[in-house]
Amino acid sequence: MTDDKKMTIADVATHAGVAKVTVSRVLNNSPKVTARTREKVLSTMARLNFVPDVRARGLAKNRTFLLGLIYYESANALYISDIQRGVLEGALSGGYELILHPVQQKESCIADNVEHFVERTKVDGVVLVPPISQLDDVVERLVDKGVGVVRITARQIDTPERTVISQDQAGAAKMTNYLIDLHHTQIAFVQGPETNISAQEKYKGFCSAMKKRGLTVKKRLIFQGDYSLQSGYDSAMRMFSRNTQPTAVFAANDFTALGVLRAAMARGVDVPSQLSVAGFDDSSMCDLVWPSLTSVHQSLDEIGKQAAMKLINTLSGVLVPAGEFIEPVVAIRNSTGPCRT
Repeated sequence: MTDDKKMTIADVATHAGVAKVTVSRVLNNSPKVTARTREKVLSTMARLNFVPDVRARGLAKNRTFLLGLIYYESANALYISDIQRGVLEGALSGGYELILHPVQQKESCIADNVEHFVERTKVDGVVLVPPISQLDDVVERLVDKGVGVVRITARQIDTPERTVISQDQAGAAKMTNYLIDLHHTQIAFVQGPETNISAQEKYKGFCSAMKKRGLTVKKRLIFQGDYSLQSGYDSAMRMFSRNTQPTAVFAANDFTALGVLRAAMARGVDVPSQLSVAGFDDSSMCDLVWPSLTSVHQSLDEIGKQAAMKLINTLSGVLVPAGEFIEPVVAIRNSTGPCRT
């Protein structure tokens, strides 16, 4: 084929040795195509540098083949970046393009904002990122307009086909058990925002693991944070001002944990010989600080990809009740060590 000739579905079908309808089904992510045939068609598309004509597909099927990713503008940028990477991968693999839409959390009516976004862009469906995914009025508005929705959330708050659940409670329990295995019994916990479902699930995981290991959750070692670096710093400074000190701190996200590390440095507390510090999310910054930060890893990009694929399947009329649960793991680095007291 010459470079100036635009590849068509017919060309792909000929080179792959399949019918045109099979190529169309692959482009539309149809379950009627076997995995082997799908792979053959996709590899042929790549070899021919075939680019689907999204506009033509949209006119033919009354779709735009556009997905939206909606999140709060003030949300953790690294968390959003990891989710976005997965959603984009899932969207592109299904023949869709992705539009990002940050929302101001302090807006008077977030549901109005989201409705205006889908009216302007004509997206076929949206992925909602926590904590905006908690808002039932936003989901109801989208469903009323016939827009597909998948919510990323830390527990079941909707029908299975509209949710992808992150294992925040399980991840927090794993980190707590890891710290206990290091012989820490005085463990402080810096929470996330009280109304945030993810933060609630992490605290439940922490408390559950402590109880199962026969340890008491002490109120004086629980600090209210808001997922910010400053809240971690402030919480640690309050903790350091008291007579009795914990030997480990588990923060509900990495930003908060970095605030704890900064406070420890300011007070001359050595990490990890005097204080172990752990976070949650395993963001890229964990390897950029010293000591490098131990954190809970749960493949945010895979969660985003699952959300996009579930949304695309639903738009194609294929209900997928549940995805594979992505097991969180403890990513061990230099900020944690054995209890020495």
